[in-house]
Amino acid sequence: MESALVLKKKNFQLYQLNDFFILEILNSIGYEEFNQLSRVILAAFGFITGYVPLDYGYFFSYENESDAFTGIRFNSSFLGTYKTNYALFSLNAYEYFTGEPFTFEDGEFKKNDEIREIESKLKAITKKMFSDFCYMMNDDRNFANVIFSILEVNNTKNSLSLLSTGALYSVALERITNIISQDNEDNIAPIKDKGNAKELVKALVDLAKDFFKSKKLGIIPHAIEARLKNINSLTNQDKLYKPYEILNIPLSPEDKKIIKYRNDFLHGNNMEELEFDELFRINLELNFLVNTLVFKKIGWTGIVKNLSKTYLEHKELEILKDAKSYKELGTINKTIGPYDVLKHESCKADSRQQSAVIGMILSDPDH
Repeated sequence: MESALVLKKKNFQLYQLNDFFILEILNSIGYEEFNQLSRVILAAFGFITGYVPLDYGYFFSYENESDAFTGIRFNSSFLGTYKTNYALFSLNAYEYFTGEPFTFEDGEFKKNDEIREIESKLKAITKKMFSDFCYMMNDDRNFANVIFSILEVNNTKNSLSLLSTGALYSVALERITNIISQDNEDNIAPIKDKGNAKELVKALVDLAKDFFKSKKLGIIPHAIEARLKNINSLTNQDKLYKPYEILNIPLSPEDKKIIKYRNDFLHGNNMEELEFDELFRINLELNFLVNTLVFKKIGWTGIVKNLSKTYLEHKELEILKDAKSYKELGTINKTIGPYDVLKHESCKADSRQQSAVIGMILSDPDH
């Protein structure tokens, strides 16, 4: 396994050797900056693949790539190895399919038609997309927190109840939708023209003030005036839907129903009344809805696993009866926010590797 990316005009190589992940930089860099960037890169990699070792870090430095190491450091403050069964992305068609992948016809085994269909739809995440992903995490702390929170809730080492994971998915959903809405603030207001919007707000506030004065009710209460001043804002529910429209992700009626559970999870509204299988399905769908926004934000479109189908098909739930083993994310809009025009220049390695660092990240100590 080997991956390459460019971040902050520096070339990185990520590859695996036995139980170690090795992150090497081909340009000059100091320890503190490399330590920070390595965490971002590894977290992004783990989010996509569902696995990354994050137990310990061994950092080696050298003055020239042909010389011996000039320094070594050890760091044990990483998050811990990340493994999950809920990663949505894979280039292995057999990970999507829950049935029998082969049929026996005319004396030979042949691939199932659905496997062939899945293989035709698989799309890789490019070097630029991965670089953009890392750039966004490093540049926007709020976006990075969304990614780290997803890693936390999906990590198989963390034993959380479905009510807890549902609440955490709901928080992540609200955070990522807020980020995308803020990136596209001018496009989501009901009245696009700011001048018309201000004129409407002023007219409504003046009308309300006159009403309170005529009724001898005193000055207009702050709560009412504040609501009138936000009249050109979306409702809380619409704020959760709008980012999907911005990123061209069609929401089905069932998707919107799942999103509405956000409020129930956060406020504990009668969630205990749901059967286990239904509560598990809602969690899997929230995971899907959060993940898809991240994938589309970095510019990737394709198919992802339908985890509800994977884990609950044997339950023969009516809602999954005709569901496919994958979901399609639709197409990419030309404008998705401030990062849609990111261009990472290809950077040549320095002729002299001044204070260059290689970080070797140890895998799960159980191995």
